[in-house]
Amino acid sequence: LEVCAEYRNPVAIITKGVLVQRDLDVLKQLQEQAWVRVYFSIPFADDEVARRVEPQAPASRKRFEAMAFLSKAGIPTGISISPIIPGLNDEDIPQLLQRARQAGAGEALSTLLRLAKSVESVFVERMSAAFPERFAKVRHRIQEVRGGAMTDGAFFSRHHGDGPYWAMIERLFRLWRRKAGFADSDDEPVPRTFRRPRPEQACLF
Repeated sequence: LEVCAEYRNPVAIITKGVLVQRDLDVLKQLQEQAWVRVYFSIPFADDEVARRVEPQAPASRKRFEAMAFLSKAGIPTGISISPIIPGLNDEDIPQLLQRARQAGAGEALSTLLRLAKSVESVFVERMSAAFPERFAKVRHRIQEVRGGAMTDGAFFSRHHGDGPYWAMIERLFRLWRRKAGFADSDDEPVPRTFRRPRPEQACLF
């Protein structure tokens, strides 16, 4: 971050952690002289559910507190509801969007669960142990939005699903993003503030 700030290079950060708060001074420099966004990945509204799926990550509550801290300090923030796990956390979308807006977030995005290569077997093992009573439903919903498969590695389709259930999730996200007060579009252009370092030795030509 310090190198990016030195050269005024725009920066977008996405994190599940809260240690980003300690870099407030550098983030402020980036905000003043370049461009910066800090997105917090918060896929679960319930801290207990989050602990089962992400045991090493801070509680959702802590992430919202960090978001509010940076927002109040003037750093643009956003929420990434990622991954959306159909049948497990899609019902959390309205609450997550509302809490993020209350914490000062200006942007919201989401992506569907992606189980690349060996991640699928780890996911199945962990989720069946953490949610034995719900995992059959979760598996069914994932396959429903993936055309019968558990994942899709194709570049243009791996972050979203297909079918009626996924269409319902997308409508839910758009509806509550608007209700919470987020703008419909997050396509603000990134300014070209980068400056090249001066050469240490003068060129001959």
